[in-house]
Amino acid sequence: MALDKSALLDGPIPGANFTSDTKNYPWHRPPKYTDLDDAIEFSFNHLMDEEKYISFLTMMETGVTILQAADMFTMAGVASGKWTVDFALLLGGPVAHIMWLMCKGYGIEPKLGLETKRKPATIHTMKAIAKPLEIDREKVKKATSMIDEVKIESAAQRLTPEVPEASGFMAGGKV
Repeated sequence: MALDKSALLDGPIPGANFTSDTKNYPWHRPPKYTDLDDAIEFSFNHLMDEEKYISFLTMMETGVTILQAADMFTMAGVASGKWTVDFALLLGGPVAHIMWLMCKGYGIEPKLGLETKRKPATIHTMKAIAKPLEIDREKVKKATSMIDEVKIESAAQRLTPEVPEASGFMAGGKV
């Protein structure tokens, strides 16, 4: 098989990245929010949207932690160009607090995601990790196909009836 010499030249021209359009992605443009108070207000209003808070509270019911939910929310804001990555770090605390208040307001005891009790790795742990895991595929299929209908129905009943006004969370200037 002969080497095609013209294929060696098929590629970007050196320096082409300096002349190409750098605004291909939302995070390549200036962020929409640069003031923390404005970003917190947007986050609060966004989370209190009926469609969003039902999804959020359902996630909390299934065991997602506040830390994971706040991380998802702030990184989605980065991906959509709302704020920068370092701004997301500043916003994470207030967003997590809003989420915690939402859970408490609906009677859900949220997991914060800070309760890590890791055991130190031992030689037995490392051997167990190195050994291939034996999985009973039938048990996995059966477990994943079964849905706890009671939990889903109770969550839907608890979330559907009445929605507190968004201003209730803002009472007394607390967010």
